[in-house]
Amino acid sequence: MIRSELLLLFVLAALGKAEFCPQSCNCFEESGLIDCSDSQKTIVPEDIENPLFVNELILRGNRIKQINFELQRYTNLSYLDMADNTLANIEDGAFEGLAKLHTLILSHNHLSQITNATFRGLSNLIYLDLSQNHFNVLTDNVFSYFPRLMELNLTGNLIHTISDKAFTGLETLDSLNLMYNRLRFVPTAALEEVRVLRFLNLNGNRIKSISNFAFRNLSLLVSMSIARNLIKFISDDAFTGLGENLKSLDLHRNYLRNTPSAAFRKLQDMTKLDLSDNSMSIIGQNTFHSLPNLEVIFLNNLNFLRRIDAHAFNLTSLKELHIALNPHLESIHPKAFYNSPYLEKVYLNNNAIHKFSESLLIWDNLLSLDLNGNYIDCNCDARWIPYIFKDGDRPRRNFRGKFLRCRSPKHLIDRSVTIMQPSEFDCDRPLFGYGAGPYDKQLIIGILGASTGVLFMLVLVALWHYRSRILSILQGQFKYKRQKNVFSVPPQQEEDSNLAIDTVA
Repeated sequence: MIRSELLLLFVLAALGKAEFCPQSCNCFEESGLIDCSDSQKTIVPEDIENPLFVNELILRGNRIKQINFELQRYTNLSYLDMADNTLANIEDGAFEGLAKLHTLILSHNHLSQITNATFRGLSNLIYLDLSQNHFNVLTDNVFSYFPRLMELNLTGNLIHTISDKAFTGLETLDSLNLMYNRLRFVPTAALEEVRVLRFLNLNGNRIKSISNFAFRNLSLLVSMSIARNLIKFISDDAFTGLGENLKSLDLHRNYLRNTPSAAFRKLQDMTKLDLSDNSMSIIGQNTFHSLPNLEVIFLNNLNFLRRIDAHAFNLTSLKELHIALNPHLESIHPKAFYNSPYLEKVYLNNNAIHKFSESLLIWDNLLSLDLNGNYIDCNCDARWIPYIFKDGDRPRRNFRGKFLRCRSPKHLIDRSVTIMQPSEFDCDRPLFGYGAGPYDKQLIIGILGASTGVLFMLVLVALWHYRSRILSILQGQFKYKRQKNVFSVPPQQEEDSNLAIDTVA
């Protein structure tokens, strides 16, 4: 009896599903979900007896070319995904009546134009994804029907122009993504309309410089990325107006030749900075002194970086440091990280560093360390290195140095430094030229001073020993001069003497 009842319920459920669910779709009546992904549909499904109970409609990966008014039947719809279709046109007012829709995904389609009437009726929309379409211009008031929109994704279009009033009406916008478009400058005027914006992404555009006050009304911005552009110059007041909320700034893969230290003065509360893949050759003294709260910094893949000077990272809050994959970085000053007592993670791998100073870091405070890919001089100055990779008798778990190797002397070339014994390091260093350390120089000065003193004493002894001979020589020279003066009377004196004799006579 029980089995027959269960069978009857199953049949009724199957029949109910057949009436409720469109062909080639998966339907979940209890949650109001219809999933018609990759079902080769060319129009929005119309074979639904009662579309009012549909809350979520997924039409991803079909061949729908146009949105007309068929969606107006789904008045209770809250989620609509029409990504990966061939949409080229949306009729004005096609979304009217969908006041409950909060998520609309139209990515990876062929849309090239929208107007301020395209999205009329979507007054409660929170998330809009228009990425990977063919837009090139955003006109005035195009998003004016979104008073509650919080996230707008315009990634991967062809946008080169954004009108000054394009974002008018987006009073609650929290996140704006303009990655991989063709913008040549920061759309400053347009951004003034989104004053509560917290996340801005301008990656992958063609911006060449950032002028003064480019973000002047974005005082609530928390994170901003302007990576993968063509930026060569950032004005001193470029970040004025961003306020104390900005915590993360990404400028990697640009063409900056100098670190914009003056511009950073406006970002004193920033905690994360990425300057990787730029063109700086030197990180000079106090480069980051205006960022006292900086905790994480990335300086990777700087192909022109050659040295880091003393006090370059005079940052008391710094916790994580990435300086890796810099093929020409040979020198880091022993005091480069002076006054950074909270450093916990340091990545100095794959550089061209030939020497690490024992005073460079507080090694025992580190939780993670990577020195791989460097080739150093394995002389006396490097004998301390193996010790920092061991915690007692066991290797430290997050310390990587297996591929920290010797570049000199010849008999140690390519040896792994971290497993060497102190006695293996070459202490027969040259006293002059390359490789001479500070103690060698002191020794040289001492030897020269002692040699000078000994030479002076020998001169004094020689003078004392031959004093009688020297005196006789000097006396002979004195007598010779007197005789020469007597017998060598000047002609004028001789005439005067003859005149005097004649006068007497």
